[in-house]
Amino acid sequence: MTDLRELTEERAWRAMKRQRDATVEENAEAFERFAAQTKIRVPGKGRIPFILRDPQKAVVRQWLTHRYCLDLKARQVGWSTLGAVFVLWSAVSLDDWFCALLSKGERESIKLLAKSILAYKSLPNWVKDRAPKPLDNNLQKMSFDNASEIESLPVIDLAEADAHLYLWTTQRYLPEAFSVARAWGFKSSCALV
Repeated sequence: MTDLRELTEERAWRAMKRQRDATVEENAEAFERFAAQTKIRVPGKGRIPFILRDPQKAVVRQWLTHRYCLDLKARQVGWSTLGAVFVLWSAVSLDDWFCALLSKGERESIKLLAKSILAYKSLPNWVKDRAPKPLDNNLQKMSFDNASEIESLPVIDLAEADAHLYLWTTQRYLPEAFSVARAWGFKSSCALV
């Protein structure tokens, strides 16, 4: 019976790993399976499996389609959790993968990485047994023995006093882009078209 369980778990692990040569749809489905193995804290419900809602599924497909993404988020429930679980999934699935999570300040960056760490800790043992092992987790960096890393960085602490920020956006999102620049400690001086 143990052999059957081992085979079933191995098959499930392979079905939830991100693959470099898979289609966006295949990886999106793999991420949904991985996310469902993590537990998230929901007020009044405790820790429950992370089941994605339709808007979250759409964002995951965008992240899988585009190599570089800058997401401007409001205080929507689950958005930072989605990002934290997504980068964790990528780090444990792909060798030598790096992600920098940018936050306004140090407090926010610590909280964001903590969500990835908690998601890892909430995985069932059979998943952790197959996943790369964490190496040197601290408040702002999570490394794995497959050479993948997640780093959460406070933008406000990284920029020099005389630094320039060139933030690309479209006309439609110009107000949000200016808001992000202000949140990161930059003063908007002009818009280049």
